[in-house]
Amino acid sequence: MYVSGDKRFKPVGQLHEFELARMFRAIKWVAYDDLTQFSHRVDIAEHAIEQVEQALQVVVGIARRTRTSKGATCALA
Repeated sequence: MYVSGDKRFKPVGQLHEFELARMFRAIKWVAYDDLTQFSHRVDIAEHAIEQVEQALQVVVGIARRTRTSKGATCALA
């Protein structure tokens, strides 16, 4: 019996239900571990983005104050 439908691929051996369950648990653990690491990296990236946003808000605030004070000086002159 050819499961893949391609006659070039022949079954290597039989897998028992216990072996399949063990392999599935191993794959599930690896996938969960990868997902956990990915989630942690997303959290780090979000934190970095928040820090950049805060720094940009400070810079924009300084630029606005500088522009406003120059405009007030020109209006008084």
